[in-house]
Amino acid sequence: MKKRAVTSFILNGGKILLLKRSDRVGSFRRHWHGVSGFIEGNEKPLKRAYMEIFQETGITRDKLSLLNAGKPLAIEEDNASLTIHPFLFSSSTKTVRLNWENTDCRWVYPSRIRRYRTVPKLKKALEYAEKQG
Repeated sequence: MKKRAVTSFILNGGKILLLKRSDRVGSFRRHWHGVSGFIEGNEKPLKRAYMEIFQETGITRDKLSLLNAGKPLAIEEDNASLTIHPFLFSSSTKTVRLNWENTDCRWVYPSRIRRYRTVPKLKKALEYAEKQG
């Protein structure tokens, strides 16, 4: 089955926001990730990115600036096909209000992502989000 998703990286003071998935989500429980969610139907990826950011962090659109929309990243694992649309935003706030999907959040330097148990290909998604064109 082919699915599409967004992963948004939010930058503030040189650090990005990582969220820790709760035990109540369907996959990769207790793994760290960027703000993410599945795209529904013909929905535009950027629209879904803003929705997921608000739902998962409480950060409103007026506190965000889109820095880059990276090229889609295709992932093939366990007979599943997923296309991730990565985005990089800057935020004027570090205040985060988590919903049920996540249990913790941290602002970390991108070079330190490897220290965390993350969802698959998170570092690659960040590279795609940062890359122009």
